[in-house]
Amino acid sequence: MEDNRYSRQLLMPEIRNGMSNVQNVTVAIVGCGGLGSLNILYLVALGVKKLILIDGDKVDTANLNRQIIYLEKDIGRYKVDSAEEKVKEINQYAKVKKYKKYLDKS
Repeated sequence: MEDNRYSRQLLMPEIRNGMSNVQNVTVAIVGCGGLGSLNILYLVALGVKKLILIDGDKVDTANLNRQIIYLEKDIGRYKVDSAEEKVKEINQYAKVKKYKKYLDKS
């Protein structure tokens, strides 16, 4: 299944050569809200397999209209926990490291 997932992309030599770079990179997302949550979905679908998610916030009803990664069942859960669940639904081989805290100057 994993090999077939990207088979269309791999037909193009320009993409095939860079695909291993995409799959081996680690991406940190600071904030799993409006922009971060969309990036999580796109990056995993693209083939990124290692993510670091940093956010101390929990999903709130007011997030649901613009943070499409979250569903009503996620209300009250930490965003990083819910996001990790969605990542695994998209690609079971992806690895997620989570930090349930806000990033500050220290």
